[in-house]
Amino acid sequence: MPRGVHKKDREEQKPKHATKRSWHGQRIKDEPHISPEELLRLEEILNQEEKHEQDLRREMQEIIRSRDKALSRELKGMEERNKRLIMWIGVTLLMTVIISFWLMNIRAATLATVNAGPKNKNFDVKGARENLSKTMVDLVDRIDNIKAEAEKLKQSTSTATTTPLKNPLP
Repeated sequence: MPRGVHKKDREEQKPKHATKRSWHGQRIKDEPHISPEELLRLEEILNQEEKHEQDLRREMQEIIRSRDKALSRELKGMEERNKRLIMWIGVTLLMTVIISFWLMNIRAATLATVNAGPKNKNFDVKGARENLSKTMVDLVDRIDNIKAEAEKLKQSTSTATTTPLKNPLP
């Protein structure tokens, strides 16, 4: 207690519930007296509070369950979307690689063709003309030979059909 406080003042500052001493010297606090009606009222309030607490717990559990169901549906939808997205990314990447290799191949082929160019810049036109005319003469001769052989076959087949066979089949 602070200094300057008299004994009377100290007694007034004591708590309303006086403490007693037990037979072995420990202090025992006197409990205030509660009427039975007040005790029943307090028990009823406590029971109501417990019911409210149980109701709140049930409501919270229902809210959590419904939220979990909604989240699980959303997650399943997101998984499907992610799978499709990954599939499309893979297909796009693969097609990009294929097209890029194809374009590089076309470029290499055209460069090879352009670089090769005509091998013989001095083309012999007279020799090509002579070769072509010889080939045409040879072709006309062969066509005439084929026509002559076709005529021979035509005449031999027409006479062969009128003559009887020497060895008829049994």
